[in-house]
Amino acid sequence: VNYNLTISRGDYVTDVLIQPYFDAEYQLYRLGILLDVERFSIASLSNALVKGVQLTGMSIAMVFKSVAMLFDGTASINDLSGPVGIVQMASFQLSENVASFFNLIAFISITLGVMNLLPIPVLDGGHLVLLIYEALFKRPVPAKFVQVVNGLFVVCLIGIMAFVLVNDILQWTNRVDLLQGLNSK
Repeated sequence: VNYNLTISRGDYVTDVLIQPYFDAEYQLYRLGILLDVERFSIASLSNALVKGVQLTGMSIAMVFKSVAMLFDGTASINDLSGPVGIVQMASFQLSENVASFFNLIAFISITLGVMNLLPIPVLDGGHLVLLIYEALFKRPVPAKFVQVVNGLFVVCLIGIMAFVLVNDILQWTNRVDLLQGLNSK
């Protein structure tokens, strides 16, 4: 059975034909969604720059929304992906089409940039906080304090990275199944 789905975003309206598939393992019908790359023609460099800024802004907003979802419980820490998950997703996107691959790589770069600017000690955002403190109070933060806080956060970041890496390895099969399901559509 096929269904017609109308998508409306602002002035943009489009119809999409969808077809649920039967998942024999769970004995139910599922609807897979495959995100597509928006294609558009740009007549000038200024239009390209404006569109690039808009898309970057949307990506930054998505990063903050994802972090908020981690804190409000909508998403789980198990949903995080590290290097293994990124390679899986990137290879899948590359097998689909090159534009999707570059879109993912751009999103990863923006995500890393935003995360690096968070006010967390040992990251660039943490260093900016220290510089702002020094500018406001006209004296540096005590070196011992900076050393202890940075040491604690290094341990925390290494722990998170280890967790994400192990989680990526444990989620390998699930992610392969998910990607194969997307690929069969």
